Amino acid sequence: MVKQLDVLLISLHLLPELLAFAVLSSKTLCQPRSSRFVIWLTSIPIYLYLALFTSTGTPSLDYFLGQFCVVRILSLLDFLVITDARRDLWRADDHDSVKFADLGSPLARAEWAIGLLFLNPRGIGWNFEPRHALPPHPEEGRLDFVLRQAQRGVLAFLWFDLMGTIARTDTALQVGGSVLNQGLGGRAMYTVWWFTTVSSGFIVSHSMLAAFSVGLGIYQPSDWPNLFGGVKYMYTLRKFWGRGWHHNLRRFLVSTADFLTLQVLHLQPSSQLASYSQLYLAFLLSGLVHFCGSYALLRSPSLALSTLQFFALQPLVITLEDGAIALGKRLGISPGVDVRILGYTWTAACLTVMAPYWLDPLVHAGLADPGEQKSFSVVQGLWRGEWFAPVRR
Repeated sequence: MVKQLDVLLISLHLLPELLAFAVLSSKTLCQPRSSRFVIWLTSIPIYLYLALFTSTGTPSLDYFLGQFCVVRILSLLDFLVITDARRDLWRADDHDSVKFADLGSPLARAEWAIGLLFLNPRGIGWNFEPRHALPPHPEEGRLDFVLRQAQRGVLAFLWFDLMGTIARTDTALQVGGSVLNQGLGGRAMYTVWWFTTVSSGFIVSHSMLAAFSVGLGIYQPSDWPNLFGGVKYMYTLRKFWGRGWHHNLRRFLVSTADFLTLQVLHLQPSSQLASYSQLYLAFLLSGLVHFCGSYALLRSPSLALSTLQFFALQPLVITLEDGAIALGKRLGISPGVDVRILGYTWTAACLTVMAPYWLDPLVHAGLADPGEQKSFSVVQGLWRGEWFAPVRR
């Protein structure tokens, strides 16, 4: 039975988070891994209950809640069990290195724990930041950065609004709709709609937070590299996920996959078998995160399974892609504009074929449908004078 989410149920998730915060902000509490493992275990029933047996009443929020719960389970697994965070993780940049043991005051340790647990999923400025995979750190001055982020946020909002306008006027994206009933061109369009809706929504919030925090002097411009690498990296499926897409889940996906590969399976580090095992496990874990979001929305394991299938297919296709690239190098094919165009076509084709099967049950259940609620829209305001636009069914 699904229970309507209320303040009491929402407050449940604070228990494991407060316990984790208490551990990570203390120099002496729960030093043995076994003690931290017990703390982590408390998060599993609480978060799974919230994800699987409660509802916000709004499809898009249910989808987010389901993913959020598994993200927190895996993040706490990483910081409490897999990693001895107080020993192995620290803030580091080009000028300073601050380890937990160097923090003298309780306030400094609390700030350290909050930053690690809640504020910085990509690890910007920490020793685990994946600099090779992230966009470069901004180097411009404070004012130039704020203006650039404001412009970036406005443009992303307009695109997000345009995608919302499509959802409000296209019955295929409303409750009961289907993207699988469309032809190849339609599927390609809805694939672009899905990925650009997600990315522009992320960029709006990221840009506004960056502009305000830097403008107020809380952070430096260098603390806010772009959230997405951009289209220039999306000429292979591996680079689409590894460089072009966001890395908000990367830390716990990679950490957990590495732990399973090297500590549980005892595969040889840096071997090809270990590398591909890490790839497959990371996508499997990402699939579980998104599967839980889909289940929270659909309340049907069989319908939500298409989400898991989508993410399970990604490493398989990447493996084939790697083989084709290796063969091309052996044949003496050198990178060029024609090869790059072929790569973009390949990536677009792969996502167009696979993504609609993930998206279709979510759209059918109302993920993109705001219901009877009117949405503020600049696009529809300028287009039709509907500044608070209804859904056109």
